[in-house]
Amino acid sequence: MQANEVNERLTKMNFGYIKNYVPQEELNKANKQISELREENKTLRAWKEKALNWIDKNVERMKQISFFQYVGGIREQSKRQEQELER
Repeated sequence: MQANEVNERLTKMNFGYIKNYVPQEELNKANKQISELREENKTLRAWKEKALNWIDKNVERMKQISFFQYVGGIREQSKRQEQELER
């Protein structure tokens, strides 16, 4: 017996148990939630791709901005230290 055949038989057996012990309403509710989660997952993946594409396009610019903000912050700190020393 192949592993796939065993898996299929076990899956069918499990579905049989589920159908016998879980009310149909709960199965329908669970299936609806699964469908909604799959749609949400597709949406999130699409947004993830858009975000990654945006980052790829703008990462160099963002690095430059961050560098200049960092340098500007150093200048402000040194100005404050100079003013404190003058007092």
